[in-house]
Amino acid sequence: MNFDLSTSIAIGNRVRSKMLGTIENFTVLNDDIREALAEFSNTVIGLATRSINNTKYRISFSAPLYIFNKQDSEFLLTDVKQIFTVPIDIKNIGRFYFSYLLS
Repeated sequence: MNFDLSTSIAIGNRVRSKMLGTIENFTVLNDDIREALAEFSNTVIGLATRSINNTKYRISFSAPLYIFNKQDSEFLLTDVKQIFTVPIDIKNIGRFYFSYLLS
């Protein structure tokens, strides 16, 4: 999952608000937002895994990683043959990308 900075903060604030029943309005990418994004990513991966396991397809997911920049993600591309990316729009928040790396 790839987020730009403003979408990251907006999703993090929304997730924290839903989880804690509060109104969050952080404007920077802090530890609270990072934790909320990790929870969001884990939930999305869990739901995707459950849905895919109910089909004939066998796709494996690893635990989500939180990476700050492109340079730190180079190790993920080792042996990757193709990348499938799906843009996902969230109304009034922005767009993030879900990528599947085919090895």
